[in-house]
Amino acid sequence: MGAPYRVLVPQVDADGNDLSGIRLPELAVPLGTYTGWNAVVPLFGQALNDLGYLGGLIGGFEPFAPTKEQRERGGDARLSIAERYTGREDYLDQVGKAAGDLVRQRFMRGEDVPAVLLEADKIWSAVASAGTH
Repeated sequence: MGAPYRVLVPQVDADGNDLSGIRLPELAVPLGTYTGWNAVVPLFGQALNDLGYLGGLIGGFEPFAPTKEQRERGGDARLSIAERYTGREDYLDQVGKAAGDLVRQRFMRGEDVPAVLLEADKIWSAVASAGTH
């Protein structure tokens, strides 16, 4: 397939999210770390590389711990969801503000904001609720 090439990744913030580019609501008001790359499982890494497999570059998501206690127990330096947001409404309010900023900067259409909020609500349900049951 050709000579190997060096994969570069962007600079990241304290949460591990990319600093460059347009900060979409998911990054401006995060529930976890988003990456544009994915680590390959070492057991299969070389075999997959020999086949020219680039699926490990499709991206990943590592959610924040729901609470400070869970974060500390897991040794996670990133703030927990509870340390960032007072709850679902606070989170959605911040997502709405981030989307509004993008509309004002002409990076998003105003009619797309309801869909962004709907998706943010789904992500909250999947991520923030996961560790509280």
